[in-house]
Amino acid sequence: MLDRRDFNEDLISSIDRAMNFLKQYIPLRYEMTGEPRRKEIPEIPYEALREAIINAVAHRDYTATFKRPIEKWTKKLGEKLGENEIKIIELMKDNKYITAKELSEHIKISTTAVDNNISKLKKKGILKRIGPAKGGYWKVIKK
Repeated sequence: MLDRRDFNEDLISSIDRAMNFLKQYIPLRYEMTGEPRRKEIPEIPYEALREAIINAVAHRDYTATFKRPIEKWTKKLGEKLGENEIKIIELMKDNKYITAKELSEHIKISTTAVDNNISKLKKKGILKRIGPAKGGYWKVIKK
């Protein structure tokens, strides 16, 4: 947790203040549109953020998480990664010693499907195995 705020106002004002609070931490990228002003594009769309805040308040569940996209690999490779490939990369970034069986349990796919996805990622130059099958670890290569 980087920061925290408590809002004790009416519901609508609290939602608006929560949005403004979160906006200061959402990274932006900019597109030049040919207009005098550049277009700001947030990493997490503000509409999705607002929906998450409203759902959190309505359901009293404040654990409404967003996985950050792995754009750098898809842009560099000139192709899109599959949903399972992205999940595998995220899990390997969190735990470089994770096993195929553990990946299978997290992602809810077979170990064969995990192995196939890992093979694709290795061919694309995104993953590298360091050390032996047992006792080694995964390295996510930043291109």
